[in-house]
Amino acid sequence: VTVGLASGLHDSISVQDLGLDGKTEADGLAVSRASGLCCKMVGGLVAGSFTVEDDELFASLEQFITNGGRFMEPSCCAALLGPARLRTASSSEVASLTERGTHIFWATGGALVPEEVRAAYRAKGQSLVSR
Repeated sequence: VTVGLASGLHDSISVQDLGLDGKTEADGLAVSRASGLCCKMVGGLVAGSFTVEDDELFASLEQFITNGGRFMEPSCCAALLGPARLRTASSSEVASLTERGTHIFWATGGALVPEEVRAAYRAKGQSLVSR
């Protein structure tokens, strides 16, 4: 969606067109070509978007759980990184959005993730946080 909205090409461009393979641990976000309908519907509502590295998802998941949160799929953790991206933006207008707005994230999934997979996700997150 980021590529489709930023370029204005909506579903006429994919991440592969930019030399990316589209492979990610963020299976819930793994769409290499956005829906044209979706881009047209949200184009006037979305003020910006951002991307994250896979390792950031696991580190954020571990920090979230350690600080009292519940388990969720790593892809959900992308939304947790949004306010930090805004606060560190080079534009003071963008950075001030965290003071003027409310950041809401929707954490879906996780209930059906097997315990051994959860443990592997946490181990990966712990190794990244301890760096």
